[in-house]
Amino acid sequence: MIKDIQQFIKSIFKKAGMENLPKKFLDEYEEKLILETQRRLGILMVKELNEEGVKAFDKLMRKNPNPDQKTFSEFFNAYIPNFEEITEKGLRDFEQEFIVELAQLKQSVNKG
Repeated sequence: MIKDIQQFIKSIFKKAGMENLPKKFLDEYEEKLILETQRRLGILMVKELNEEGVKAFDKLMRKNPNPDQKTFSEFFNAYIPNFEEITEKGLRDFEQEFIVELAQLKQSVNKG
């Protein structure tokens, strides 16, 4: 699994040819993409939980409404046997979707 979502986002910027955009824009956009990545991974993982895992997740969230990335990783690793594989696929899918959408946006801007 890609351990650091921030590094993952920076690699998406590079693959998408965005690394030369203004730093302020990249910093703001990076934060938005980090949150979106975490949201998507969270949804993906919750779908994989069995009944016992859902109850444990509910308990975790009641105890700590804002767990950090490490806490999430440890929790999901304990309850989802193929956590790493699912996470990698989710990140690859997100990366591909982002790059395709950015290419389409660039194309429409260049036409207009």
